[in-house]
Amino acid sequence: MKIGDIKFGDSKKNILIEKIIEEMKEGGKILSAYEENMILNIIKLSNISVRDIMVPRVDLHSIDIKASIEEVVAMIQEKGVSRIPVFDEEYDNVIGILHAKDLMKYVFNKEQFLINEILREPYFVPEIKPINDLLVEFRENKIHLSIVVDEYGGISGIVCLEDIIERIVGDIKDEFDKEGSNIIQIDEKSYLVNGRINIDDLNEAIGTDFEEDDIDTVGGLIYMILGRIPKQNEVVRYQNYIFTIAAISGRKIKLVRIEKEIDSVQVTK
Repeated sequence: MKIGDIKFGDSKKNILIEKIIEEMKEGGKILSAYEENMILNIIKLSNISVRDIMVPRVDLHSIDIKASIEEVVAMIQEKGVSRIPVFDEEYDNVIGILHAKDLMKYVFNKEQFLINEILREPYFVPEIKPINDLLVEFRENKIHLSIVVDEYGGISGIVCLEDIIERIVGDIKDEFDKEGSNIIQIDEKSYLVNGRINIDDLNEAIGTDFEEDDIDTVGGLIYMILGRIPKQNEVVRYQNYIFTIAAISGRKIKLVRIEKEIDSVQVTK
C-alpha cells in the first residue's frame, strides 16, 4: 500500500477509513503495522492545520530580489536550503520562489545573472488550511512549497511537501528515536530501516548478504542501483529483496522498507 493509494481531501472517506481497516482485517487482508500506522496518520491530517506544521517566520530563510548570485549561493550552502522565497523591498512582499537547481546555467555566466528571470510563481495558503487539503493541492499543481499567510496577509512562514510526509511517517520515526534502533521488524519477512544504517550492521541484524564496493549504507546502495535520486514509494529490487522508499527528503533517503522476495533474484536499475 502506498500513500498515493489513499484519496486525500475527501472528509467522508477519511471518516470511514478506520472502519475500512477493520473490514479489511475481517476479510482476511493482512495490514502490516507500518501500513496501518500510515493510514491512521493520514486520518489525522484533517485535524491538523498548516499553522501546526509550518516553518515559522522567525526561522524562514528568504532573500531580496536585488541579491547577487554570490549571496544566493552563500545562503544555499550555509542554510542547506534548495528553495528560497524571494521578496521585493518588504519581507511580506514575496514575489517568487528560487530553486537552487535553476542557478546552474549561471555558474560560468555570473555577470548575466538576473534573479527575476528564474523565479517561480509563489503559492500562498492561509494558516488555517487543513494539511490534507494542502496535500491535494500540492499533488494537483505539482509543487513542493507554499508561502503561509496570516489573516492580515502577512507572511507567517512556509510549508513543504516534506513536512506533510513527515507527519504521515512521523510515528514510525519516533520509534527509531525511542528505541535507539535503526531497524524495526514489521513482520516475518519485512523490515523498516533507517536509510543511513550501515550495510554490515543490517546484514548482521537481519541475516542478509548485501555487499557492494565503496557502498556503506542502505541509502548508498539504492543510489548505486538506480544511478539517480529515488522517488517516494519507488520500488527497487536487489538480490532477492524488494526495497521500497518509505520516506525521502530532498536527496536524503530516510526510511526504507525491505521485504524478502523469495522467487526473485532480479536487480532493477
